[in-house]
Amino acid sequence: MADEDQMQADYEAAMEALSDEDMDTARDCLRRMMKRNPDDPRTVELSGDFARLRGDYEKADAFYMRLPTLSGDKAVLAVSLLSRGILYAEQGKRDEACDLLRQAIELYRQIGDTQRMIAATGNLADTLLEAGRLAEAAEAFQSALELAQEDARLEPDPEGDGEGDDDTDDDSQTGKAFTVASLERELGEVCRMLGELDRAATCFRNAMVTFEEADDELEVAETLDCLSVVRQIQGDYDEAESLLRRAIDINEKHDFTDGLSVNYGNMAFLYKHRKNFDEAAIYLEKARKIDKASGRDEAIADYHIQMGEILYERCKYDEAESNLLKALKMHKQLDNITGIAAAYSHLGALYRHRKDFAQSEKMTLKALEISEELQNLDFIAGVVDELGMLRKVQGRTDEARELWNRALSHFQQLRSAKMTEEVRKQIEELGQTN
Repeated sequence: MADEDQMQADYEAAMEALSDEDMDTARDCLRRMMKRNPDDPRTVELSGDFARLRGDYEKADAFYMRLPTLSGDKAVLAVSLLSRGILYAEQGKRDEACDLLRQAIELYRQIGDTQRMIAATGNLADTLLEAGRLAEAAEAFQSALELAQEDARLEPDPEGDGEGDDDTDDDSQTGKAFTVASLERELGEVCRMLGELDRAATCFRNAMVTFEEADDELEVAETLDCLSVVRQIQGDYDEAESLLRRAIDINEKHDFTDGLSVNYGNMAFLYKHRKNFDEAAIYLEKARKIDKASGRDEAIADYHIQMGEILYERCKYDEAESNLLKALKMHKQLDNITGIAAAYSHLGALYRHRKDFAQSEKMTLKALEISEELQNLDFIAGVVDELGMLRKVQGRTDEARELWNRALSHFQQLRSAKMTEEVRKQIEELGQTN
């Protein structure tokens, strides 16, 4: 095999190995590439990837910034921009990352490299989501989805005339279908946060069709879980439980603990909504054991939020406060904006239960401010409802009524029948007390 052909083969094999987290294979490929041509852009790109993966961000950036000096090719510059965008996003430099990723997208558009443009747009969407810029993230995911759908509709290369070509075409089309389904699911998640629940459910059901046709049970389980959350928000607890139990059955069958952790956590949420706090605690503990063994700090922080809620509903206020303050600290360290909002919201509810109304107001207003910045309608509806409860116990009935009318509008938009009914009752009872 000619040196150039071998370089390309090693580069492609290394990239595939990295995506599979097979570091040994990728490292062997890079070593061969270094011997052949250490200054080849592909060698330098991979060297940057290895530096990034081991957390040496400064060195990785140096490798990526070197790429345009090695070649005037637009494709090389685009790789530099995309790689640096991913690198900066990992460091929490989200504004800089978004700028780099948008430049990469434009270059890939000029080059006509649809696959890389989809990848860059998907990375942009993920970065915007992490920054809490939900509306922009939804727009980016929609753009990536449309690109992927168009790419998947393209016919395989008609020049292929061998059996291997047919197999490659089939694999390629399957991969493109999975890309579309994955983007559908990611878009659905953002739509759920924005309160566009019908759109979210449509995205999840579309993704489910593809994963079921491919007989990929783990992807089906993840999508079932996503859809269950939508149905739970909408107040259809029976369907939400049915979807979750299907997901749990699949994940238990495959002993997929990552999926089970999410399933158990959402089952705990469901039982909390039903005011069955004993059962919620059982599922929450199942999730905690998995997350602790895997070292998932964000999930552990969420455990403390849910446990805090269960404890204050049981009137164990000191233990609840300890859990919620720990969750708030962890989410701040992780720079998890949605987690911070949730912790503040539950602290507000805790202090209301304790009749510490000044502290309750402080925490709840912080949660509302963040939720409105995120444009997370589900969060906003819940926090406004909580603020209404606070105003009621403070005797500020006019403000309570105004807040509950606002919450009612949000829950109706979310099509949350259960919460719509509960808020209406609150408004009716408020009228009877005047």
